[in-house]
Amino acid sequence: MAKHALIRVYGDSLSMPRYDDGIPYEETYPELVRDVIQRAHPSVQIHVFNRSAGAATSVSLLEQYTRDNAYFGPSQTDMLVIQCGVCDCAPRPIPPNLRWALERSPSFIRTPIVVFLHRNRARLIRGGFLFRNVQPESFKKALRSWLDAAARDSRQVFVLNIAPTTEKIEQHSPCFMQSITAYNQIIADVVQEAAAHNVTLLDVHSAISESPRGKLVYINENDGHHLTGQGHRLYASLLCEQEPLSLATGYGSDR
Repeated sequence: MAKHALIRVYGDSLSMPRYDDGIPYEETYPELVRDVIQRAHPSVQIHVFNRSAGAATSVSLLEQYTRDNAYFGPSQTDMLVIQCGVCDCAPRPIPPNLRWALERSPSFIRTPIVVFLHRNRARLIRGGFLFRNVQPESFKKALRSWLDAAARDSRQVFVLNIAPTTEKIEQHSPCFMQSITAYNQIIADVVQEAAAHNVTLLDVHSAISESPRGKLVYINENDGHHLTGQGHRLYASLLCEQEPLSLATGYGSDR
């Protein structure tokens, strides 16, 4: 029987294509990683299931991962990529429950409030109206639970930390950089606590921050959040440097 290898990716919109920005699905980092591994191991059929979603948090992605396990079965995942955190930690001027209600309110109510919040976002956050979708302790709990399960169920687990934002977005959303630093520390701590030989932290934050003009090259300057085409190539390069799915260590199975 032919050998097959499964890559599962769980991320927010950073891991997805962006048609309006000229980034088709085949140029996203999950597909670029698949291409590299496929060329390196032509006898193995590489499959990618990208389960990423816009505005996804660690909590929602863990729920999706858990539901998916019922379909994939135990020990079927050769490479798991976890990319989350920015939607958890981004500072917002209203709490999640109020935002949920606002999104579902009539437009004549919603529109003027949204305009006010957008124009006064920085002032409100500096004034103490700072909320996050997922609080630090809840983020730590979700990630710890996820890695405990993933280390058992996957041959290789790669956790990508949160990329830096731009100075422009920091001005619009004060404390964003500080929040990213705090949540990246949680990611590093949880990976270290997992102490699993098959769980690896990829420090994309440092790779971008320490690169000359890194934010301008790898981060979308319009939103300070999403990846450029070069950003996707950087993520793919960092993942492929780890030599995932090496047949010498038993990756790829007859199924």
